[in-house]
Amino acid sequence: MKHYDHVVVGMGMSALGVLEGLSNDDTLSILVIDISNSEDEIYYKNDSSFKFGKIGDGGNSDLWHGVISKITNLELVNYDESFDLLFNLYYPGVPKKNNFDSFSFIPFRPLRPKKIIKDKFNGKVEILYDCLRYFEYNENYVELYFVNKTVTTSKLWLCTGSQGTLKVLNQSKLLKETEYYLDEHLVGYFGQSKTGTISSDKKVIFTRKGHSKRFVTVKQEGVRSMYLNIRPAHFGFKNLEYASKFRSFFGQSTKIIIIRLLSLLNPALIIEALYNKFGVSFPSSINNIVGHVEIERSIRFDVKSNNFSLNTDSITLTAEELDILKSIFGSTFTNNDSIPLSPGLHLINLDKSIGINYIDEDLTSPTQVNSSIFICSGVALKLKSPVHPTFSLLVLSYLKAKNIIKNNF
Repeated sequence: MKHYDHVVVGMGMSALGVLEGLSNDDTLSILVIDISNSEDEIYYKNDSSFKFGKIGDGGNSDLWHGVISKITNLELVNYDESFDLLFNLYYPGVPKKNNFDSFSFIPFRPLRPKKIIKDKFNGKVEILYDCLRYFEYNENYVELYFVNKTVTTSKLWLCTGSQGTLKVLNQSKLLKETEYYLDEHLVGYFGQSKTGTISSDKKVIFTRKGHSKRFVTVKQEGVRSMYLNIRPAHFGFKNLEYASKFRSFFGQSTKIIIIRLLSLLNPALIIEALYNKFGVSFPSSINNIVGHVEIERSIRFDVKSNNFSLNTDSITLTAEELDILKSIFGSTFTNNDSIPLSPGLHLINLDKSIGINYIDEDLTSPTQVNSSIFICSGVALKLKSPVHPTFSLLVLSYLKAKNIIKNNF
């Protein structure tokens, strides 16, 4: 049975962060697991099943765009400088005019972690195409049982996404409760404003490698928070109910989106795609307010069935929220009584302890089930923020791995 210093399960953003953090020590033996056959992530709502995403696609390795946001309320040692270091590593020369305070960066070429891992770490790590079924651990090492082989390791890094991580933990008999809940960022069209123009502080900043969009964080103390962007509406998208039908359209793979854009030949959707991917917009008398809202306990994981269910698929804005949105987007802001929502694939804040610390806490010690197991996914984030967490997962995983090497954990 072969032994490795480190085994990294997954090839998404957090796996890339771990490998960047371990890269300073070229004496390590590292095995990276790329699932042999990707599988659909499914959630259930009212006895109907819906595709949620994919396990085994390398995070956002085939998605239409990769939004890079900075979580500004993480007061962690070296977080800011590590964020800047990694951003400059992957997007050198992009001016930081906005400093990520209220903007998110949408690169023309999104980070493809699976490709980066295969190219950058070729010959430095061993890649195994297999599927982890479960693992067992003792004081000295972790034993991993794949479909086709078994290996041992001193350090196991679970970079398997929120759904994949919970399933592996369940199959490894580490989940002691019958159910767990996660928060989610749900995507929707939250209203319209007939201001006619977009003020200068909400315009797009263009660079050679992508563009930055202004997002507004709407947050009340102790109440759900929203992360919203204003965009011109054209043709059918001037009808908020019609536009809402496409709220999850850009959560698909690039290939599927291009095929559907060409087959549908929907001018409103094509214009929306140009703005979504490239920041290109055309003036309109109506602007849609689009983004996501952080909903607590919106995803339920049933341990017995190993299934996920969506508890919330719509919201109604409170009077206080309406007042805040009108103060931001103008007195002409209107919205539907019920706002339909779709999953945004940002599962965070596991509601019960599973015997681990959180990846965004105490970076001087491991996020661990024990001293050999590290969980690098949204499950291990204890975060209250509506922004995109994906790039921060990369940063936090990098910091964790770097500290493991530095402190010889």
